Amino acid sequence: MNAKRTKLLGRLPRNQWGFPLLLLGILWAGNTDLPTSGGPLPPLQGRFDVHQYRLDLTIDPERRFLSGAVTVDFTVIGDSLDTLLLNLYRSYQVDGAEWNSRDLRVIRSGDFLHLPLSRTMQSGETGTVTIHYQGTPPAADRPPWSGGFTWSRDAAGRPWIGVSCQEEGAKIWWPCKDHPSDEPDSVSLRITVPEELLCASNGRLDSVRSTAPGWKTWYWSTRYPINLYDVTVNIAAYRVISRTVAGIAPDSVDLVYYVLPEDTAGASELLDQAEDMLRFYARHFGPYPFYREKFGLAESPFWGMEHQTLNAYGNHYKNTALGYDFLMLHEMGHEWFGNAMTVHDWADFWLHEGTDIYAEALYVKEKFGEPEFHRFFSRTALPRIQNRQPIVPHPQATSAESYTIDVYYKAAYMLYMLGQIIGQEQVETVLHDLVTDPSHRGLNGVTTRDFIRLVQKRTPEDLTAFFDTYLYSASLPNLRLSVHRARAETRLLLRHDRPGLSLPVPLQVIMNQDTLRQVVTVTETPQVFTYPERVTVLLDPERRVLVNKRGRLWWWLHRRLGRRQKGI
Repeated sequence: MNAKRTKLLGRLPRNQWGFPLLLLGILWAGNTDLPTSGGPLPPLQGRFDVHQYRLDLTIDPERRFLSGAVTVDFTVIGDSLDTLLLNLYRSYQVDGAEWNSRDLRVIRSGDFLHLPLSRTMQSGETGTVTIHYQGTPPAADRPPWSGGFTWSRDAAGRPWIGVSCQEEGAKIWWPCKDHPSDEPDSVSLRITVPEELLCASNGRLDSVRSTAPGWKTWYWSTRYPINLYDVTVNIAAYRVISRTVAGIAPDSVDLVYYVLPEDTAGASELLDQAEDMLRFYARHFGPYPFYREKFGLAESPFWGMEHQTLNAYGNHYKNTALGYDFLMLHEMGHEWFGNAMTVHDWADFWLHEGTDIYAEALYVKEKFGEPEFHRFFSRTALPRIQNRQPIVPHPQATSAESYTIDVYYKAAYMLYMLGQIIGQEQVETVLHDLVTDPSHRGLNGVTTRDFIRLVQKRTPEDLTAFFDTYLYSASLPNLRLSVHRARAETRLLLRHDRPGLSLPVPLQVIMNQDTLRQVVTVTETPQVFTYPERVTVLLDPERRVLVNKRGRLWWWLHRRLGRRQKGI
């Protein structure tokens, strides 16, 4: 099953947070012939580091065809290098390759290009390879969950094109070293399209030129490291609506929306929200990371994707019942969580997604109050947790092995529970430090261990058992409860089955007309709580703790005590 279908599909209106994730995309098989990305890095690819990609491509909407060349600038980082190994989806035809202006032989093997060099390069030596190719890109049948090109039409019948490839990797449309561990310092794109169309892309627009009758070439370049799946093009007869935003970065930031002509009504209001959301993220997680380029939105023929400085947006101005565009908020958050702070192993992918969901909850808290913050977790996140595999699987995981719904919602819930142990403000500070520390940004990847080290700096409590339980294990702790009643008192015994784990569990005790709210620490050792009369005890009534609630005793108590409100 293509796990990227766990992205954000099906967040349909159901409660006041609007659009909870039903994630219908999980049920869609999509194009199962497409590859995944990540996994163990091939030894040959571990011998060189890519500095820049230069894409020079012509995209023909009528033929649904792509042709051109990609140039790769690299440095040898191993002892030596005699063969350059790149990735390109097998459906493309390779017309030739050059290394430092010398022709190279190209050996195809599945989705790999083996390029034997005419001499052995030594450590520290730099080189340039250009690959000429052409072909029909795979069509995305369930974008963005099943990646590829989306060939659509606007209301006037003109081409409307988008790209998505998070799980499959950039190799499905251009040759590259397709592994999350190697982000280039920059990417430049020279994209030629029919002259009536606009091509939006990452970074800044350097120029536009008429390069052939009926065609225009759009020159874009980035000034920051970038994930390869974030490299994108959005092509349509766009209108450009923009403004300048101050106060979210060391310099003003261009806020740009590429919108179809028929959808310009509502664009200004969308940018009002975008500006407000950018200020939220800047307050909580540091300045906007890509202020020398832009924050861009491109109306896309699919729901959305966090392409760096050009977020794909296809939510049609829909707000939640609380009144915010959750999709724009989510994709925007990835500029901090995922684009600036980046993992180099998909096993740590929750640091992109779970942190972003938690940030949405913080936005809800700031805008709508503390009760909505807690209800976001109990009603939006909790019902979607599956516990089918650990949030952090084995090291060197592929995208397909890592992308599950739990890297979104269980990971966010883990952060929520962590806040009940060390304080929500401390969790927010950890995330702020994770994003703003240069050692975790750009070319320096971040890991789950980095996150844990930052947490442990802020608390004397050893949280090893907590993280082992909620990040490295699939199953939840089993909470054991027993009740003993005597004539004049009630005794409640609580324990769980995870060695070393201490869990704060809220209790609500109703005695006659009085209600006592307390938080008790539950461990593997039975804890006894005595009450002087027959009482009603509600265990975790607001569902703030992830424990196994499938036991018959738990559900009997939950239904009898929590719903029927009868004494014990």
